[in-house]
Amino acid sequence: MRRQILRGQGVLGVVALLLAALAATAALGAGAGAKKTSLTFDVWSYSIPTIQDNIKKFQQLDPNASVSLRDTSWFDYHDVMATRFSGGNAPDIAYSSDHWLREWVAAGWIVPLDEHFPNFKAYEKEWAPYALEGMTLDGKLYGLPYYADLVTFIYNDRLVRAAGFKQPPKTWAEVAKQALAMKQKGLVKYPINIPLKKDDPWLIEIFYSMVYGQGGHMFDQDDNPVFNKPGSPAQTILQWLHDAMRTSKIFNPAAPESAEPDIVKTMGAGNSVFTVLAKYNLAELNLGQHKERGHFRMALMPGSSCNTSAARPATSTASSSAGRSRRGSASRTSRSTAILRWRSRSTSGATSTSSGARPSSPT
Repeated sequence: MRRQILRGQGVLGVVALLLAALAATAALGAGAGAKKTSLTFDVWSYSIPTIQDNIKKFQQLDPNASVSLRDTSWFDYHDVMATRFSGGNAPDIAYSSDHWLREWVAAGWIVPLDEHFPNFKAYEKEWAPYALEGMTLDGKLYGLPYYADLVTFIYNDRLVRAAGFKQPPKTWAEVAKQALAMKQKGLVKYPINIPLKKDDPWLIEIFYSMVYGQGGHMFDQDDNPVFNKPGSPAQTILQWLHDAMRTSKIFNPAAPESAEPDIVKTMGAGNSVFTVLAKYNLAELNLGQHKERGHFRMALMPGSSCNTSAARPATSTASSSAGRSRRGSASRTSRSTAILRWRSRSTSGATSTSSGARPSSPT
């Protein structure tokens, strides 16, 4: 899920800049007599042909680098990676998530990139502040972004107007009011549909966003939990979800078993009107092969503050020699940082479904 819409001429500009910028980096150890360096790159299973194409282009710049790609389903990725790190079979470069950053650093599995390649710091100005925050721990940079996005409230504007409303709801109470009107008019049986499947990778960000929209937090500034306090915004949102599903029956009861792709299908078919998803889904709903294509809009997250959460799932990190049975050589380190630079720059400023992303369903 690395997405923003790519414009044709913008892509050409990025690629041209990339080739010029990487020529010097890829030339490290690429001269006559240089030894072949083998690297292992671990990713989750998403858009593998695109990743392989990027690797091919990188290897053309540095013929002495050989990159082996291993992919694992998102749902198994964390556990597989932990086994590889602890068992001496760690990769040289890997996809990671900001969810796991502290764990991986504490275990000594990954290294601060700015210590091995200080020039990476120069890229920080190109990233959204929340993307940089998601890859930084104790002032050290541990990854380069290839995707960052926002979690948004998405609605079907045609059906909202068909129900007699001129604008989208601004609070969850208004969401319930509009949804009930649609249900009573026979427009949609379950106007609300939000992915609540426990292993959907967006579930936690979606719930956070709904809490943040209420002006709430999950933890205080000292990392003490506040979500479990009576009357907290988190508790309020949970009660709202329960009431919408069980009492007013405006929330699809299949949501606890639904992941992101399921919600996109029901929204696109006109069987749902309101949802909370990562923003890139808006393009799919409006441009994809859906009955309701072209009718979807994005609105502020319902609530008193309209805050939302940032999705920062995808970063590329370099692993430490502690996680590998072989010792990392200077050429391995230089080429690991070179391919990280390639991966980051080749997707800089772009968000498109054509490149590796954290998938929302197993592949």
